[in-house]
Order: sequence, then structure tokens, then C-alpha cells
Amino acid sequence: MEKDFFRRNVITIGGLVVFILVIFAIVNPLNSKQSVNEESLKQLKQENTQLKQEINKLKTEQSFYKNKYDNEISSLQATNEINKETIAKYQKSFEHIQSEIKNELVDSLSIFSPENTKKGDKIAGLTVSDLNSKESSNGTKSYHVNFTGEFQINGKLYINEADGGYTLVVEENLEKLPHSLQEFEGLSFNVTNDDELKKALGDKLDKLPLDIVGVFKNYSYNYVPETDWGNAAEFVRLISQN
Repeated sequence: MEKDFFRRNVITIGGLVVFILVIFAIVNPLNSKQSVNEESLKQLKQENTQLKQEINKLKTEQSFYKNKYDNEISSLQATNEINKETIAKYQKSFEHIQSEIKNELVDSLSIFSPENTKKGDKIAGLTVSDLNSKESSNGTKSYHVNFTGEFQINGKLYINEADGGYTLVVEENLEKLPHSLQEFEGLSFNVTNDDELKKALGDKLDKLPLDIVGVFKNYSYNYVPETDWGNAAEFVRLISQN
């Protein structure tokens, strides 16, 4: 009986030991796993903190550069506006100088531009009485500018081979007659009243070319590309001839 009791107690103790060992085997991995999870969580928290710090740093840098570039853009825009104003001032000054130069050329050299001339303008003492322009089918443009008033000019008289009339070639004292920039070195005009010229010169016309000094009026500037149409003026009186 005592043996049976001892045997039962041994079995009970043995079972308890086995049970404790089983529980320990189960609990120990759980504790180990829990320890690993806590370590991972701690690491994740650290990484999260670092990421937040990096994000805040990036936000700060973004704000800094945004303000910097905004300020630079504002500065450049302000500078650009100032430059525009400066350019506008210089352009206005240049236009004024250009206008002054143009007026000086008109006043002293009698050079004019037909496309910029208007009725009533005075050039070389003559007044623009009429003007018109016309564009041809090939794109070229012709100009006709009529002047009133008398002018004295010296030139060389030739016979006009095209119509048998007379043409005066002027190479000196061009400032006495309105002329374009293309005529800076010389110009010519046809005499519209041949009969009056013949009366004044008589048989002198048989010895052309002839240097003369004469008074003319109603000067007409005519620019017609690819034609024989030239300038013209009306003879008034003869001053001298050589």
C-alpha cells in the first residue's frame, strides 16, 4: 500500500514536472518573441523620429529656398521694370535726337523722305502742295511730291533724248533744292516749258551741254521705279550761261 502511494506520488510529481517543462517551453518562446517585437518597435520608433526630423529639415529648406527664390524673382522683376523704363527713356531720347538730326538735314541739306513728308512742309524754301504714292503690282512703290515757290539753281543743261526736251543736271549746291537721300550726289529735272527756255537761250541751245544759272518754279519730285519718269520744274528766267 505504501508502495502504491509512493508510486502515485512519483507519477504525480513527474507529471507536474513534465507540465512545468511544457509550460516553460511554451512561455519562453513567447517571451523571446515579445522581446524581439519590443526591440523592432523601438527601432521603428527611432526611424520614425529620424524621418520626422528629415521631413522637418526638408520643409525648412523648402521654405528657405522658396523665400529666397521669391525674393530673387521679385528683385529681378523690379530690375526688369527699371530696365524697361530706362530703355524707354533712351529710346525716347534717341527718337528726339533722330528727329533733331532729321530736322537739321532738312533745314541745312534739304534732304527729305517722301514717305514721311506731308502737305504744308517747307523744304529749301519750297512748300509741299501735293503728294501721293502708289504701289505697283510687283511690290514697288512710286512717289510724287509737288512743291510751290521759286528757286535759283545752277546746273548743266542737256537735251533729253527720250522726248527731245531739255534736262538740267545739278551736281552742286543741292541744298537749294528738295532732294531724297538717293540724290545726295546729284539730281536732274526736266524743263516743262521748253518754249520759254528757247526764248531765253536762243541759238545757245545748239551748243549743249551748257552751264546755266536759272530761276525755276513748281518743282516736282517723281520717283517711279523702272520708268523714265523723272523730276520736273518750270523755267522762269535766266540768270547767266557759260
